[in-house]
Amino acid sequence: MRSEYAAIFRDRLGFAALAALLMPVWHQASFAIATGFCAVISAVLLAWLVREAGLPRATAIVALALLFAVRGATWLSRVGSEAPALVGIVGTAVGLVYWSRAGWRSSWWIVAASLAWLMAVRPSSAVLLSAVVLLVYGVSTLRRRGIENARITLAAGATLLVELVVMHMLHSPGLTETMRDVVTHHFALPVADSRVNADFLRIERRTMGKLAVRMLQHPLVPLLACLGAWRIMRVPALRLPATCVIALAVLSAVAHPVFSEIPRLVSPATSVEAIGLALLVTSGASRISGRLTGRIAFHRRASPSASA
Repeated sequence: MRSEYAAIFRDRLGFAALAALLMPVWHQASFAIATGFCAVISAVLLAWLVREAGLPRATAIVALALLFAVRGATWLSRVGSEAPALVGIVGTAVGLVYWSRAGWRSSWWIVAASLAWLMAVRPSSAVLLSAVVLLVYGVSTLRRRGIENARITLAAGATLLVELVVMHMLHSPGLTETMRDVVTHHFALPVADSRVNADFLRIERRTMGKLAVRMLQHPLVPLLACLGAWRIMRVPALRLPATCVIALAVLSAVAHPVFSEIPRLVSPATSVEAIGLALLVTSGASRISGRLTGRIAFHRRASPSASA
């Protein structure tokens, strides 16, 4: 592995540290066990997110099932940074919902711990998520002037500054290195500095074109994702956190336009999709149950009068 490419993974120590703790017992299977552990923690946090938003327990149960059933969830079972990163992403969403409801005193540590973990397992996602939270809640503050949204905006800005300073001190790769990685096929091809931006935009257009064709060929996958996103946006408590998660997934794919990597990059959005589809399933089941109960009650009232 080339040193430039290896530097991208150098600062992702959180997942390796977790696997190292399991190494004395599980040996070579420690990384797989750590991945499964992170997937379970992500599921628990997802259920907490659903309940924290005031949704029924049935919705949480269905969301847990769908989290591991939707197509993008296959990455949760693969050894890598996807399952550990989802812990930090969903944990941040939980903290944001709790912050909006209960205030910063009892919830700031959830956001801080989640972003710190995300910084340890995938620093680029932590920086991008902090920037997205800053933008989304900043716009919301300008529109609604909510005090808690303003505090979240200030906290996100301070967190982003700290993360950038830490990455600078550790000489962590940034957007420039990511673009060069994409253009040079993991630093294997020589490319002049003057051509990096132009080649990156060319790859971006080609990848997004291929993605559009694939979505037209298999419309069910994007349709379910859009349905889930549309439904979750109707829940006020989840609207802003879900927007942050979706924006993180989209921007991650845009910043790393490798067609084979897009399912992995957008996998955090499976949490939003799972909750949204769970809402559709449970609300539909509730309506059907209500109609059946009404018909049964009607026939029970009608049967005595008919016999009379």
